[in-house]
Amino acid sequence: MKSFFTTLVFLVVALSVYSQVDINSPFFRQVEFIIYQDSSTHTQIKPYLYGNSKVDSTNNWSLTVKPVFSLKQNFDIKNNFLANDYRGGVNIETNYRKKLQLNAIYYIGTLKPESFFAYKSDSLGVVPGFGKVISNKNGRFTYHNFVGNLIYKPQDYFYFEIGNGKTFLGDGYRSLLLSDIASPYPYFKAVVEVWKIKYFYMASRQKNYDFRFPEQQFTPKYTFTHYLSFNVGKRLNFSLFEAVVTSPYDSLMAKRGLDVNYLNPVIFFRPVEYSQGSPDNVVIGFSGHLKIFKSGMLYGQVFIDEFIRSHITSTSEEYWDEKYGIQAGMKFYRTFGIKNLYTQGEINAVRPYTYSHLNPIRNYGHMYESLAHPLGSNFIEGIGIIGYQYQDLFFQAKLVYARYGENDSLNYGRNQNISYLDRVGNKDILWLQGVSTTFKYADFLVGYRKWNTQFSLNFIYRNVWSSQETKDNLMIMVKIETPIFGESLDYN
Repeated sequence: MKSFFTTLVFLVVALSVYSQVDINSPFFRQVEFIIYQDSSTHTQIKPYLYGNSKVDSTNNWSLTVKPVFSLKQNFDIKNNFLANDYRGGVNIETNYRKKLQLNAIYYIGTLKPESFFAYKSDSLGVVPGFGKVISNKNGRFTYHNFVGNLIYKPQDYFYFEIGNGKTFLGDGYRSLLLSDIASPYPYFKAVVEVWKIKYFYMASRQKNYDFRFPEQQFTPKYTFTHYLSFNVGKRLNFSLFEAVVTSPYDSLMAKRGLDVNYLNPVIFFRPVEYSQGSPDNVVIGFSGHLKIFKSGMLYGQVFIDEFIRSHITSTSEEYWDEKYGIQAGMKFYRTFGIKNLYTQGEINAVRPYTYSHLNPIRNYGHMYESLAHPLGSNFIEGIGIIGYQYQDLFFQAKLVYARYGENDSLNYGRNQNISYLDRVGNKDILWLQGVSTTFKYADFLVGYRKWNTQFSLNFIYRNVWSSQETKDNLMIMVKIETPIFGESLDYN
């Protein structure tokens, strides 16, 4: 039992190279269930699901080198379109006495994207979730990236980490606080875990584009994230979240430098200064879960971008600065007591203009992509998932239904890359305002895992409907990959 918990702690702390792992893959449901059963862990702070490496307690030093790859063919039957994506690279892992660990992954890929995502790689120069395009030849995009980390763990209750990758906060399929949708970015983390409390501090560097200054290309910005998680008893968790997004440039792109006060790791330090007129983007949130029965969980999140009490509590008017999001969901690892039968239901709703800022560079995003929910803002979404695993064979069905208000020539609040100065008004800002759009997504997956490699076949239906456009896709996707790459087509 002692060795089990030693291994578990090591997985939670050291194997956070996850960076690009699909945390919702059927591969990791059982690992997640094992962690779920330990009431002392903080399940909403990921990465923790990588779990492929073995801990060798007899050696003071170890080195592992292995290939990583993803080969995908996706045929759109309805539109007679073939998309493909080929990635390959190497993964190097080494640790010294479980106190110092280096994980490094370098990959290069070539992509012919699905028709509905082609514009992102073409006009924006970004491969969603994987980084900047380095070349474009006749609609085929080449990209590469490095993800990895260096971890130093001087004591059992705290560690430091520096790397390039992603982090996910939450127990849901989506996260309204911090998700792994965007491309990797450099970061520094410090984590302390004492008694039933875990405190997470991260300083990270993202890039964004201000459409007002097209000659500037991508402009750097910095996000400082604080997350305090508290386990109440064996079943209840409550967590506090805060992030500050700042840029060394002011609204006119003049250099202003970086405020060293942001290096202060104390949570809710910055909102005090924000009330005094800080020009930066301060956001806060709450997260929590309640474990029910033997393998179930109720969970939720609240994200607050702006908070003016008189506006929030007003019953007669809805103001533009009521910028918040709400998540509620439940999941069961052993539904009806059936081993390996996983079910999940989730609802997400985000008000218009949430995650946006006066200065687009300081929005809550990275390289045109959201740091939270992939739909951006001004939407309501429902998700249902059911999966079953039998030995190395697994099945999963997923349904996503969303409604959102799309922008046209006016900014109705969905695109966080547009300044909220361009909003349509101050009052009567309604949920789903703008061009009414419906998004439907259905995905049935059959997969097999062997030799640390996943073979999968997906049948996907995807529909986007509005008064301005209709997009229908009926796809068959075949993939062979090592369990290190995460991507999704279930948003628009």
